[in-house]
Amino acid sequence: MHKTIVPVGTHAVIMNTISYLCLFLSLVGLILTIMALTLQKSLWRLDMTKIHVYLPMSLFVGYVIFLVGIDQTQSRAICITSAFLMHLAFLTAFVWMGIEAYTLYLQFVKVFPSYTPNFIPKCLIVVFSVPLAIAGGFLVAALTGNPADYYELQNYCWIRSYTLYYGFILPISLIVTCNMVLFGYVTRKIWRIVSTKQGNEENQLGKLSVQLRATVSVLVVLGVTWLIGAFTFGRAQ
Repeated sequence: MHKTIVPVGTHAVIMNTISYLCLFLSLVGLILTIMALTLQKSLWRLDMTKIHVYLPMSLFVGYVIFLVGIDQTQSRAICITSAFLMHLAFLTAFVWMGIEAYTLYLQFVKVFPSYTPNFIPKCLIVVFSVPLAIAGGFLVAALTGNPADYYELQNYCWIRSYTLYYGFILPISLIVTCNMVLFGYVTRKIWRIVSTKQGNEENQLGKLSVQLRATVSVLVVLGVTWLIGAFTFGRAQ
């Protein structure tokens, strides 16, 4: 059996095309999500809605910076700035995922009032302080030492080495792992709520469908699927 060998350059073109296409579709989806949630005043009053908006906003900023700055290797200063801002934006998105998981936990598992005074301002303090402390700490270390030890400056602008593993993979893995635990609690509560509804045997498949859709939705919302990226090492990173 003969294998078709695709040249490395062709691989790069294909991957770049797919990446930019997916990023474009993601940006469109994020814009539509933000518009759909912000244009409805009744929904905007809810804390969860605001979290749903701030999360895609963080991802949107990160994707735009990626499109503009990922290839700015001709200038070390611009390259480091682009990598730092992407690092900060994506960390912010994951912190919002953690807050979203915690909010779902309070709503479905814990018996708390639906309104918590100054909840969003408190979330904003956490969201801006934690990622800034992590990304800023590695940026200071890079500027006071050898930037090439912390940032990839040759082929593209992104984080590497200790910054990648301890400043990005480790914190998002901790967040997603916590989200997995909360996911278990929330999913169990959802299944209990749906299962307690009365109905005949014909409704059992419908109830199961609702349970499965709710489970998958929570799984994606809490970012559990991102945990797969933590196992990407080597040249694929």
